[in-house]
Amino acid sequence: MGFEEGNEKHIAASCVIDSFHDFIGNRNLDFESVGSEDSPIPAFPRALVQDLLVDAEKVLSQLPNVVNLEGGIYVVGDLHGNIRDLLRILATAEPPPVSRFLFLGDYVDRGEYSVEVIILLLAMVVIYPNYITLLRGNHEYEVVNSTYGFKEQVYALYGNTGLYESFNQTFSYMPVAALIDDTTFCVHGGLSPKLKRIDQLNDFDRTLTPPCELMNDIVWSDPSNVTESCIQSTRGNGCLFGHTFLHNFLVNNKLKRLVRAHECVKNGVRVGKDSKIVTVFSTCNYKGEGSNQCGIIKVIEDGSFQAFNLKLIKVLRRVNANFSKIAYRGKSTSIVLGSLPSATNLLSTLRLIARGGIVGSRSMIRKKTIGNLRNLNSSCLIVKPDLPDESTKRRWTLGANSLSDILAASEASNISTSCSLCAYETPLSSSFIIPQ
Repeated sequence: MGFEEGNEKHIAASCVIDSFHDFIGNRNLDFESVGSEDSPIPAFPRALVQDLLVDAEKVLSQLPNVVNLEGGIYVVGDLHGNIRDLLRILATAEPPPVSRFLFLGDYVDRGEYSVEVIILLLAMVVIYPNYITLLRGNHEYEVVNSTYGFKEQVYALYGNTGLYESFNQTFSYMPVAALIDDTTFCVHGGLSPKLKRIDQLNDFDRTLTPPCELMNDIVWSDPSNVTESCIQSTRGNGCLFGHTFLHNFLVNNKLKRLVRAHECVKNGVRVGKDSKIVTVFSTCNYKGEGSNQCGIIKVIEDGSFQAFNLKLIKVLRRVNANFSKIAYRGKSTSIVLGSLPSATNLLSTLRLIARGGIVGSRSMIRKKTIGNLRNLNSSCLIVKPDLPDESTKRRWTLGANSLSDILAASEASNISTSCSLCAYETPLSSSFIIPQ
């Protein structure tokens, strides 16, 4: 499976990927359990998100407006804040660096986990830039995501701290289109009467706000059966383009087909006339329980494609979800974590410490596999938190012991609500503190 390699130069992104590892590394996972008490969703501190956005912007800004990609790549449509579907897409197709992915935009808004979705996607871009490509959708514009939920979510989690504006600045560096093997043209929405040749898309500054008319069209437009040419869209932005208009564009640019997202389709993938256009939509239950499946496609090296439909899974309201606060060192010398609701989450935390994802620094606990954690020259202190008298708290100081010993100790103390863990190297050089 993928996600086995970290990158010590990108601490924030590595921490994010490690935090999601157990979800994405197991294709047999019941993804309806994501967000349960036993499988809480990672929650990241503002400092981590700020550092991640800086790193992601550096990667995205190096890309051209139109990215050239090779076949054998999965193409993913609108996600709209659906973290469960994103996780199972990655697990099903196998995450990078095993598989490569092209995402067609609309990562945020409408769904209740927009922040978690975009954080994971940007982390993958930073760590695996040759395996993950993120195109910009119409919801990666502030004029849209200030209205349809993303701004509200960012403010609820991080306050009015400038982070929302930083997200949108990073969005502005996302490429606008991709070309797979010079045969398959990929955009979020569709075509424009101003677009005659693909290379025109490299002639403008994609970071400008508001976007030029051509850029606006390709993130808003839709195919239509009511016209053969190109007419004004009923959405109020972009255009409606017919089969003849599409055919002429493909012929003039020596292309086989157009792959796009932007529209909810019942089976997740909709193939148009003569397979010249494919619409991909990758969040299920978009218009209510049972309304549509999640779909993705894989563009093969010979220019053909395979369509995949994932079964319906239940929607989890954010108010009913469980979250686990993730530690982040940043530039400080100590790490603060949120409370852990169970011994199971203690094990997950120790896994992260063992991999170095939480730490991300050679001066602190180094990367170790779970099997080799027993070889660490370290100690762990587990404290039962609900006893008011410090002197009466039961403590276990575990030397170079295995994870199973540590977990057994926490279970022996009947820790079911929260616990404290301090893990450190000898001599003591840094600490990991889980406050109550």
